[in-house]
Amino acid sequence: EYSLFGKNWGGGRQRYAWPHHNTNLRCSSSSRGRSSMPHRRHFEREWCVFRGGISMQHSNHQNRRLLAGAASSVASSEQPTSDIFTLKDFYSDEEIVKKSRFITHVAPIQNQEEFDDFLEEIRDDTASHNCWAWKVGNEYRFSDDGEPSGTAGKPIFQAIEYSGLDNVAVVVTRFFGGIKLGAGGLVRAYGGSASSCLRKAPRVKMVAMSLVEVSCSASFIGIIYRILQGRLDLKTDYCEDGSVKVSARVPEGDAEIISKKVESATQARATVGITASFPSAEEPE
Repeated sequence: EYSLFGKNWGGGRQRYAWPHHNTNLRCSSSSRGRSSMPHRRHFEREWCVFRGGISMQHSNHQNRRLLAGAASSVASSEQPTSDIFTLKDFYSDEEIVKKSRFITHVAPIQNQEEFDDFLEEIRDDTASHNCWAWKVGNEYRFSDDGEPSGTAGKPIFQAIEYSGLDNVAVVVTRFFGGIKLGAGGLVRAYGGSASSCLRKAPRVKMVAMSLVEVSCSASFIGIIYRILQGRLDLKTDYCEDGSVKVSARVPEGDAEIISKKVESATQARATVGITASFPSAEEPE
């Protein structure tokens, strides 16, 4: 399983067998013509490993470490995707750092519009700074709000990433206490305040959702309501031709089941459309 090769020992190839091994070896030494068996430590410095198409020329210790790392990478790539969590509700916390008050407000959001409304509600114009960050999926923004560049908004955003939460907004309001903290102190204060608040805030699991839209005649509206009863964002639109469109958000795994129920209950006289929707928070069991 392992082939060990060196350079040249005594000007030619020789075959050696370590205990419990039968391997073809080429050995190297600064003294030509030496016929005695080379020291094992020499091979541990020189050997190359060919295993599964991987070639490495390192020390014995380095080879074991790299092979273990490769195995770990393969194992981790086979791990199932972990659940995504968001905040259950609005939460706030306060810390004092060298007489400056850092008041942190966090809340779940679905888009930038919701963040703008949240910031408008939380912003305190009497404070020295209202620094913030938010993240929804792959979208994010952050602001230092007058603090030195990179000392407030970015540490808050990094706190969100470190928490593992998504669809989250964080606003840290600072009331200056008269003592300057310096760049490093600001980074620790803003990042630490955000991390502490996110860690304490209750969280819930996020569920992938689909938007189900049913178009049918008004005579079927009672049937559709019974099927979609209790679903999120249930609403009805009446069309000019007398038909209706009923829509609701449902867990992604339920969308096809609901579609089949509607088709069966209406004898395929209703049209069902399914599109992806933004995720929703689910209460932990």
